[in-house]
Amino acid sequence: MISTRVTIKDDVRQWNALTKQAKLLSKPGGNSVDIGIFREQGSDLVNYAAYNEFGSHKKNIPERSWMRSTFDEWHDRMFKKIQDNIIPILLGRFSKKKLLNQIGSFMTNAMKRKISSSKSWAVPNVDSTIAKKGSNTPLVDSTRMKRSVTHRISDDSSKEAVRSLGL
Repeated sequence: MISTRVTIKDDVRQWNALTKQAKLLSKPGGNSVDIGIFREQGSDLVNYAAYNEFGSHKKNIPERSWMRSTFDEWHDRMFKKIQDNIIPILLGRFSKKKLLNQIGSFMTNAMKRKISSSKSWAVPNVDSTIAKKGSNTPLVDSTRMKRSVTHRISDDSSKEAVRSLGL
């Protein structure tokens, strides 16, 4: 008679490391990516960007959403990018900060392209604005606003940027 012996050894170290990473990723107040124009770039610029993003009845500026519309346009692609990278992040093969930086870079560039193409989608400038700035391109005066769109990775949940969800 032949006898066989099988031993199964369950090494839970990888499982424990994976569940620890999952808890860290879901922890509130962790890393986040802020995208937009930040206060330190000047309150005049932040106000100009916000007036154009949301419109201002008081200043007679129509809404020309360059942030929220960009976020809406690319939301599904960014969500998929996050989904595709969850397992590599949990396994330690990719960093959460690197993913946030990639999303920030992509969205910053998408917003800049949106501003550059404003002539094709935004409410046109009125004659008095065209005369004042010498251009018929909405959102583009000196290109300062476009050049100021940036992103940064935060280690907390502070919201100092004009962002897709508001001020």
